[in-house]
Amino acid sequence: MDRIGELRAAFDASREALFATLDLLSPEDWDTPVQSEGEGWTVRHVVTHLLDTEQSQMILLQRLRNGEETVPADFDIDRWNRRVKKMEPRSTEELRSGMEESRMAFNALFDQIMPHELALTGRHPATGDETTLERFLEVLAWHETHHTKEITDGLNAAS
Repeated sequence: MDRIGELRAAFDASREALFATLDLLSPEDWDTPVQSEGEGWTVRHVVTHLLDTEQSQMILLQRLRNGEETVPADFDIDRWNRRVKKMEPRSTEELRSGMEESRMAFNALFDQIMPHELALTGRHPATGDETTLERFLEVLAWHETHHTKEITDGLNAAS
């Protein structure tokens, strides 16, 4: 398997684990706080954040591929993430279908990436560091896996 295939497999595995976790939730579980730090996000906030992140990363990756600036040097990831709590709450069905649609679009992007593009660099929004397109993809797959574990751990702690 080539490197793009490996990255796509990591994405597929992270989404499969997320959906397996979400499939086990009761309607009440979606509004259970699963983060004790910062804003104290619920499952619904975390899933909204994951959807928002995937959609915004597609834009950043296209910018990177086009040789454009990904995010400005003064980009504030914490400010960006705080707006998730201010977003209009979405139903579980809207979030699930949004995640499915977003992943289809992301997979279409994967189909366009050429192996040499993995070395393209741009500023990562979370760290502010210049990093490769390959690393953007690695971090995004890790991000979803991390938040899936956070949901599971938070719900276990709440029960």
